[in-house]
Amino acid sequence: FFSTLHQIANGFLGSACSMALSPLSTSNAGKFHDFVPHIPAAGKVLTDPLDNVSRCMKFDTDNMPSTPPGIKPFRKSTQHEAGKVLVHYGKARDVGPPDMRFGHINNYSDTAKGLMGSKEPSPFVEHLRNLKESTKPLYRSEPLGKSANKFGIVLPEQCKDPNFKFGTSTNMGTHTAKDLIYPLHDPYDDPDQATHERYVKTHGRYEAAEQKKMGYNWLAHGIDPMSFRFGQTEKNREVNGVAQALKPDDKKCTSTAVVKKEVEDFKDVTHDGLGQCKNYGYGERKLDKNFIFGRPGKEDDWGALACMQGEYTLEQQAPDPDVGKATRVGYRNFGTQRAFGVPTVRNDIHKPKLKRVTDFQNYGDEAKAEGLMYPCKYAGQLVHEEDFAAGVSRETMNELQTEAGLGLGPEEFDRVYDRATQISPNGTVCVETFRRAMADLDL
Repeated sequence: FFSTLHQIANGFLGSACSMALSPLSTSNAGKFHDFVPHIPAAGKVLTDPLDNVSRCMKFDTDNMPSTPPGIKPFRKSTQHEAGKVLVHYGKARDVGPPDMRFGHINNYSDTAKGLMGSKEPSPFVEHLRNLKESTKPLYRSEPLGKSANKFGIVLPEQCKDPNFKFGTSTNMGTHTAKDLIYPLHDPYDDPDQATHERYVKTHGRYEAAEQKKMGYNWLAHGIDPMSFRFGQTEKNREVNGVAQALKPDDKKCTSTAVVKKEVEDFKDVTHDGLGQCKNYGYGERKLDKNFIFGRPGKEDDWGALACMQGEYTLEQQAPDPDVGKATRVGYRNFGTQRAFGVPTVRNDIHKPKLKRVTDFQNYGDEAKAEGLMYPCKYAGQLVHEEDFAAGVSRETMNELQTEAGLGLGPEEFDRVYDRATQISPNGTVCVETFRRAMADLDL
């Protein structure tokens, strides 16, 4: 058994070694059973440097494996192939006549005009048709291709002239159709009384708020059309008729109609009454009109205001005595003034000459929260408030005031500088003390 297994292993390794030495050997060659040996195995090419990614993406289409003949007739790509007759896959393997055609061969000598149009009649048939048409009254009064003459009127000889025209020629005037439709000078733009009355009569063109006049002679009857009103007035006119119709008087109301009690009881139960509770058929309870159903709530002096404000004393509202103190045993500091921990601002150590980017320690030279929220006016120019309080020499101060354009002469500068030395606490002159000295001397 072991000898047989050893031979099989030697044969497998031998085949793997022979595949590794093939021209298109890859890193996965020989590791698996190859069912398609004519296609290179996947993996990195070891022997052929030209077998790269481009070669893998652009494969050779001429050497592609073709579809087996037994499957090819049933594929859609074969059935719908361009230039070939579509054959049902059930007849794919049937052998039939190669030039077999179904249907009837068309006779292309017959044209559509010949098939749709009728045959031309013979002269004899045409003569018979004309005899039949001549007996009709319409053929006599309105012959085909000639002017109709229903009443047998004989026109004069001059009317037979081809250039003859009926009517009288129009005398062309100065006005055209365009001038009549769109007149340039419309008299109605600034009409007089006669023009206005004419437009009222023809077009009904009344002015705004103008009374419509029919041309009656009102003065003959003693009528003023501006104030006269037609119609008949009532002698005993009622006042507040609409109000009385909405709220009629009980004395003038009609008598009550007598109806059946069953009908009114049915309406009382099924319909909702206006401004009253619905009748559910419980009968007459003889309850007061101010009666309220339900159980009254328990009155309590503790209202919403007391719930929101509370009734705590000042001692109860004071913070707890252990606020801000350590209450855990072993972590409380008793009997010592020592402060434990490391301060946030390290004033106890020296600041390095070159501060690293990764050093986030505050050495006491950084701005406070107020400086971050309200920075100095000249912070964008890298000038801070400390620079105005830094002491400078006489020569440096003279250069600063000259470059600032203050225009102080030598004598004025000496006066200001001496005054700044006097008001300075430590006798050191800075920009701030120099500005204050100028304000004192009104310079």
